[in-house]
Amino acid sequence: MDTEHAASPRQTPACTEHREGGPPGLQMETANGHSEPARGLGDGCGATSRGRAGPGGGGDTELLTCFCPPASILMAIAFIILWALVSRSVGIPRHSFFSYDEVSGLIHLDEVPELRLNVKGGDLETPGAPIILWPCSPQIHEMFEMQNGLIKLSVEERLCLNAAGGAGAGNAVVLFPCEQDGVRAPNEDFEVRSDGRIALKQSPDLCLNVEGGTIELGAKIVMWPCSDGEVSNELFSLNDGMIQVKQQPSFHFNVQGELAPGSPIILWQCGAGVHEALEFTADSRIRLKMHQQFCLNAEGGLAPGHRIVAWPCSETAESNELFKYDPDLKIIYSLENPELGFNAAGGEMQAGDGIVLWPFEAIDPLDEEWTEEL
Repeated sequence: MDTEHAASPRQTPACTEHREGGPPGLQMETANGHSEPARGLGDGCGATSRGRAGPGGGGDTELLTCFCPPASILMAIAFIILWALVSRSVGIPRHSFFSYDEVSGLIHLDEVPELRLNVKGGDLETPGAPIILWPCSPQIHEMFEMQNGLIKLSVEERLCLNAAGGAGAGNAVVLFPCEQDGVRAPNEDFEVRSDGRIALKQSPDLCLNVEGGTIELGAKIVMWPCSDGEVSNELFSLNDGMIQVKQQPSFHFNVQGELAPGSPIILWQCGAGVHEALEFTADSRIRLKMHQQFCLNAEGGLAPGHRIVAWPCSETAESNELFKYDPDLKIIYSLENPELGFNAAGGEMQAGDGIVLWPFEAIDPLDEEWTEEL
């Protein structure tokens, strides 16, 4: 038998990359001019169009395009996605993540949420005051002092907490003149117990209580029979002038309305001061909500280490006051140079630390040591 001219066994069609015109795809060659589906390519891969491999003539080969991206492209896409996810947690330092509350205007450090951006000293008169991290600062209607059984309003010591109408269950706690007519009344004489309960000395079965048992903004403080155990709505702590809910210290006593006799005591959280409430504007600036002539500004231009300060907003936005907030990554970055973003200077994340521009230090996806760790 003449093996040189013997008919070759039919070859299994195979898909090959098609690079001429249109998106990358796969092709299947057939020697007999009939279309056949590509084999072994998985669901959705098959011949979808027909074309000639070359100029006409004998032995022309038909090409059938399979719309399945090559494995190399799929792997590249997967690696890009993986790198984007990992670089967020590995490349960006913890002290560059912030949370923005659009309603209050507060920008909190994500890692230490009790710290928020603050114009140092509340100075809104002198341009250039640095932006720092600072905790909640209680207002004058939220600060009290315990003096020999009386709970006095710090800013006005003639006013004390008092059970309106006398020592009775359900009676609201309000401001009232201390020891009116020089006589201390039973419904203003309190004792703070070691477990956090605040009871009337002469009616020790009645304690200060959050009405309804729900810790929420605006909840009224009333007198109620003391209970046993860890009951969150009647356990309090006195810290730096604030009377806080022991188990949820972000909530504290607050005088509702004017600092005057009869004003009720309610629960509240530390609100944003005029030097802390910020907003992101449509033209990509960060502006003080209640002093809209001031914007946050990279002092001296866009460069690593430059302080963020409060500065009069330019008539036309300058590059060093254009910033964006990414709510998914929780970063604040420069619109002109996205590699630079807000950062708590020094990385200690403590009250008083300044806010500066700093590189996000994204990891190089081609770094061999980094990819080996994955």
